[in-house]
Amino acid sequence: MTGFSVGEKSRHETLLFDKGRQYTDNLPGLSPKGELMLRLIRFLFLFLILLIGLAFTVKNDQLVELNYFLGTIEISVSLLLILGMFVGSILGVLSSMFAILPLKREVSRLRHQTSIKEQEIMNLRAIPIKDGP
Repeated sequence: MTGFSVGEKSRHETLLFDKGRQYTDNLPGLSPKGELMLRLIRFLFLFLILLIGLAFTVKNDQLVELNYFLGTIEISVSLLLILGMFVGSILGVLSSMFAILPLKREVSRLRHQTSIKEQEIMNLRAIPIKDGP
């Protein structure tokens, strides 16, 4: 006999298979003070990037001619670079989705299989053991 009642998971099973994620007992979360500090660092980093971008825009206010298939337009150098970075980042996200979505589908399928197997194991543990013939 196993030592725990019907339908009860052992501590090990609860820790390892909680919502399909592996539990790590020795990596505690950040304290509220640490989370606040992390948010402050992120804010300062974002502010610094925006400040550098603003300085770049002010220093590069020359107009350039942009030739595209349907015509031409005059646009500032900084706006053209920002537009190019934005379009590049959108294309990068879209292209990476072709790699990420099949992997997410596979993870979902494997989690579903895992939950079915865990239920089978719990059902097998619930079956009483016969003492003899």
